[in-house]
Amino acid sequence: MNQKSILSKAVVIILIIICFSLFLRTMNIFKYDLWMDEVVSDTFSDRFVSNYSQMFGVSPVSVLIDKIKADPPSSLYYLTINFYSKLFGDGKSLRIVSLLFSMLTLYLIYLVSRLFFSQRASIYAVLIMAINPFHIWYAQEARVYSMACFFSLLMVYFFIKGIRSDKKSFWLGFVFAGILAVYSSYHAGFLLVATLIALFFKKNRKHSVKLVFSIIIIVLFSIVLNPALKTQIGFVKSSFWLQPPKMIMLVYTLMVFTLGYSASLVQHIIGMLVYVVLFVYGINVFLKVDKEDTILLFSFFIFPIIAVFAFSKTILPVYLNRQMIMFSPFYYLLVAKGIDSIKKRDLRLISLVIVILLGLFSLRNFYKGKVYPEDIKAYCWGNVHEKKNYSELVEYVVEQYKEGDMVAATDLESYNLFLLYVVKNYKELDFHPSGMFRYVFYPKYVEPFTSRFLQIDEHINELSLDVVEDLHDCSLTNTGSLSVRKFNSNKTPFKRIWLLSSSTIKASSISNSSVLVRNKIAESFYGLSSKEKDGFYVDLFVKK
Repeated sequence: MNQKSILSKAVVIILIIICFSLFLRTMNIFKYDLWMDEVVSDTFSDRFVSNYSQMFGVSPVSVLIDKIKADPPSSLYYLTINFYSKLFGDGKSLRIVSLLFSMLTLYLIYLVSRLFFSQRASIYAVLIMAINPFHIWYAQEARVYSMACFFSLLMVYFFIKGIRSDKKSFWLGFVFAGILAVYSSYHAGFLLVATLIALFFKKNRKHSVKLVFSIIIIVLFSIVLNPALKTQIGFVKSSFWLQPPKMIMLVYTLMVFTLGYSASLVQHIIGMLVYVVLFVYGINVFLKVDKEDTILLFSFFIFPIIAVFAFSKTILPVYLNRQMIMFSPFYYLLVAKGIDSIKKRDLRLISLVIVILLGLFSLRNFYKGKVYPEDIKAYCWGNVHEKKNYSELVEYVVEQYKEGDMVAATDLESYNLFLLYVVKNYKELDFHPSGMFRYVFYPKYVEPFTSRFLQIDEHINELSLDVVEDLHDCSLTNTGSLSVRKFNSNKTPFKRIWLLSSSTIKASSISNSSVLVRNKIAESFYGLSSKEKDGFYVDLFVKK
């Protein structure tokens, strides 16, 4: 078979994998409503920002900037969301952004793989990522992770091309992709540092000046000159929910890289055994072929993860499995090399089939909306839970709302869900959220993340000790800021209260704080009706 025929066959195989991958990534993509973090993404959409600015008399630019400063994950992604939504809409449509970046990453991993491996090994790498449940999960979620993975891998691609060819275009590409990667996720900075490992090899030292200068430019534009960075760091440092990671988190990260969140415990164990054996075998074989490239590729995988872990352990907790997604392609590359290095064709085929089946079995659970293992998922997966559908209850409250009603949220998730709906649809509604919508809470029990996210932490800190155990509410003022005041259910002018509460797990109990709010309101109001769907609760109270 000539070279042209081999190339044509490879193109056909890759196209089949790409089509299959697109099918997997679009299946059920709009089945579930936006979850808490996706709701936050939607608040950066053009409709929300424009409506919010009109409702409160502030400029859309200032709304966007203030929101970016108050939410650390990704300035670039939020700006992309805002631009995309102008053309293609918001809500569940925002997931298409992640889908596109996930598909582009498949092509990119092939290009990166071809810099190191044979065509066959590169096809294996594309296939592994194409069916990987972890990447499919975030290809269907309106969050930054697929974008961050793409730009991080693009940065590495230009870096390798740069040190091999020394062409100015590739070094410029490295700088440009590096800036975009870091603006997508600050975790990309750890991968950027890993590129310096190349200078340990004599053949690359002639590029020292260009590499160091390029990194300085990337750091300058993406960190030093980033106006939102200081505020974002302050948010994470004072209020973020993450805790310093334990060593077991490294194992959980590898589990997620292998089979995502939906594999059963048995599947995870088998998957880890298969992948790790292939990974180690791939490294062992590649070391005999090219020691320096093996070390470099392995470093792109292991160094950033260890660095993030150490940083989270000693300085600032930022270790989150989904943020590690940008380092996973290098794991898959070495697993693919392991499969490709198996000399016996039948054994190689069996290994490939096992990898495919493991991915597909986990995906079967994923499409059913399952997250496993039940007993440890909250910690090991980083508060990743089952997808939910709640929009019909939000619409129900809006449809049944009457003048003189108050809508009260008892937790951050239900607050964001309702506010998003009201602001995005306020032109069709006959009420303004500043008059009827409240967040009701006990200052003593409100979580730091919630108070900082709502930007009421200063108000709460100013409360005297004798009132922090009293029921309070905060509502939007005419300027869009939140005011905090004591809430007296006996003297409130509202005749009916719609109480919104949510739990992170389907059909689970609401938080103790939400229960306390409900009990307090029940002292002056009687419950008229109650509805629940997927852990989202709507209770209607009428004044006694």
